[in-house]
Amino acid sequence: MARRFSQRLPRWLQPKHASIVIEPSSRLEARSIPHCDHSIRAVPTSKHPQAVDQQAMALKQVRKLYEKRAYLQALAVCRQVAPADRGADLQALQDEICMHSAATGTIIGFDGQVLQVQPAEPAAAWTGQQPQQQQRQAAPSSTYSSIAEALAAAADGDTVQLLPGTHIISQVCLDVDKRVLIEGLGSQPQQVLLDHRANHPAFNITRCCILRNFAVDMVGFCEALAVSSASCIKPILRQLHISCSGDDCVSVGGCAQPLLQQCTIQARRCGIKQHASSSTTLWNCTVSGGTHGMVVCGSSQAFLEGCKVEDCGQDGIVVLQQAGLHLTHSSVRGCKGPAVDVADAGTASLKHVDIEDCCGGVWLWQRANCEAVSSYISGGSSYAVLLDQQAYARGSSCYIDGPCHDSSEVPPPVLAHGAAALHADGSAGAGSSSSSRQGSGSCAPADASAAVAA
Repeated sequence: MARRFSQRLPRWLQPKHASIVIEPSSRLEARSIPHCDHSIRAVPTSKHPQAVDQQAMALKQVRKLYEKRAYLQALAVCRQVAPADRGADLQALQDEICMHSAATGTIIGFDGQVLQVQPAEPAAAWTGQQPQQQQRQAAPSSTYSSIAEALAAAADGDTVQLLPGTHIISQVCLDVDKRVLIEGLGSQPQQVLLDHRANHPAFNITRCCILRNFAVDMVGFCEALAVSSASCIKPILRQLHISCSGDDCVSVGGCAQPLLQQCTIQARRCGIKQHASSSTTLWNCTVSGGTHGMVVCGSSQAFLEGCKVEDCGQDGIVVLQQAGLHLTHSSVRGCKGPAVDVADAGTASLKHVDIEDCCGGVWLWQRANCEAVSSYISGGSSYAVLLDQQAYARGSSCYIDGPCHDSSEVPPPVLAHGAAALHADGSAGAGSSSSSRQGSGSCAPADASAAVAA
């Protein structure tokens, strides 16, 4: 049998990277050694063991710096590895570092070349046609006539700047599969308008990137922006004005985890629809119009902070299947259906939330559950709280304004001190308050499913 050894060998020939096998001379596969009836052959486990070792060391060092939030130092270590030698793990970690730093207010990793995109001529913008390249005057190589051309020429870390005006993107779907920064140069998003008239998304985002300070006007029967990936990508959409006249505005799927900051969303159907195991975070965004403001399904999670959901044709926010909603310091107003509608095994968490002027407050179906803290829940012309089948809810320091209905089959849950079950057999509170309201409406009667923490 063959014997293995690794003593007194160069480091790159150690067993981690190669095996030195001694075999009988009858199975010679390499040159023979004098005065020996055996031969030695090296079997490397990697074509480039030094590159693999460098990448592994860099990956370990980058993770330590990333955990300490030393983003610039971590990025510098990533760049010490040649691009050809960077594996998928190091590239994904580099993308995540850039996104986390940008989310905290410091943009790093986008110091590549700058590619500018000129808007369409007024006549071309009116007809929806992209102008011919030969009709333009000669321009530098860094100036392009369409966003698609600029994205094709861009590399990781580049910036695509959109000059003020109207940009026609109807002919193609812009696939963002590079870590790029796409930004409008106007003083406000509406000054840089992306006119998209087609039945495919304007943007298909499959990689970490940043989109900021422009408007997307979508006319067609498809979502305006699609964000989806089998890996955990974390793109950032900041200061965007997105409207869609025929379908949803933003669709999030796969394992994507986009962050939307200071965006305005107006849809015909649903403002944001997410599914699969995705996770969407909204900071200071406004979602208005459409059938629903937001639909969360699958096992996805939605986190909204400082947001407004307004004037929806039906429900404000819908949570289905095993999805979860986390609503903080936000408001839901003016919807023609319930503000928060949770079904199946969905969950909802409301903290410092105002619900008013909707046709219903918080409605729970099947095995859904909800926890509300320091919130004002008004049912408008319908029930403020509705519980069905195995659903249950509990609240603390909340004010329930309007009647409640409980047809659930489960007993009230065991609650901590200071909390109260929102069930029919809970005692109706008479003097409740929230962080933003002080007894402006009528509490639920004693036979309704309202119990408010004193």
